[in-house]
Amino acid sequence: MSIKLYGSMGLLILVLFTTCQDGDGEREIQGNLVPPAVRTNFEKAYPNVLVEEYTEEKEDGVVCYEIEFVSQGQKIVVVYDQAGNLLETETLIPPANLPQAILQTLSGRFAKFSIEKVELVEKADDTFFEVELNSYENNVPKLVEVTLDSTGHIHAEERK
Repeated sequence: MSIKLYGSMGLLILVLFTTCQDGDGEREIQGNLVPPAVRTNFEKAYPNVLVEEYTEEKEDGVVCYEIEFVSQGQKIVVVYDQAGNLLETETLIPPANLPQAILQTLSGRFAKFSIEKVELVEKADDTFFEVELNSYENNVPKLVEVTLDSTGHIHAEERK
């Protein structure tokens, strides 16, 4: 397989692809500005974790809150709506932990690319993997974001 696994977990930049992305705006906020319902539900689900960042995002008029933290050595982002309902959980995972079917898909279709980052994304009705790949052609970087299910089926592909 010609896909190379690069980077350490600590050096990866966490780019969020959630139901509240690239919309009307995003801003880092202090924890005391997070709605009480969001804080309460987060603290019940994840007691005794150190929060690294709170973000408020708005897309198409819908406000949601992302909370980024580390639990048992894994970087996790949870996304809540204003009422405190969990919308999504994103867990940064090592590329080596991808299902074999995904690795096969990537090594075939993206043989010249390297895996830069992998997120396991869990929603109420769906679980999938978001994989960032990069390649250099004539010293020009190419970035591709691929969304796949655990069987290796590609659901979305975005070239940047």
